[in-house]
Amino acid sequence: MIPTWLDPETLDYVKDIVDSLVRGHADLIQSIILYGSIARHDERPIDDLHPSDVDLLVIWKSDERDDVAIDLVHATLSELYRRHLDAPRDVSILYGTPSMREWDPMFPENVIRDGIPLYGPMLDPAKIESTAPDLEELLARLPTVLREAEEAMKEWERKVGLADKDSG
Repeated sequence: MIPTWLDPETLDYVKDIVDSLVRGHADLIQSIILYGSIARHDERPIDDLHPSDVDLLVIWKSDERDDVAIDLVHATLSELYRRHLDAPRDVSILYGTPSMREWDPMFPENVIRDGIPLYGPMLDPAKIESTAPDLEELLARLPTVLREAEEAMKEWERKVGLADKDSG
């Protein structure tokens, strides 16, 4: 459900985006989710010097990158942009996969907390893969990293010391 608090022109623009993407690319798209300040209803008004934009997240059906699919969707969106030049709010569209592994883990958490599905299901927290390194893994690697940094520093000092002696 698209929020009714949007101005009529932007509301029509967002409806057109969702309808066109679903009609033309339902085989590629799992979900379209409104997120950000508009979804939370704490947006800056359209008469503000910098009104809030509308943030949409398009979730592909596959975790595999498909450049052809992206090009097809962009072609659809370009046409819609030209059709809705009168909309006072910009619409920003990001793309993600069901696992959201390409994003910082905070982003899908915020989308799940605040987002409004406009098509398809909300992100499934069970399918989200964290790309953040495990703290225990980082701590276990720390002695090795410190030793390598110390060795690199000694090597650099050795080279600088040799360069200073050669130039004098």
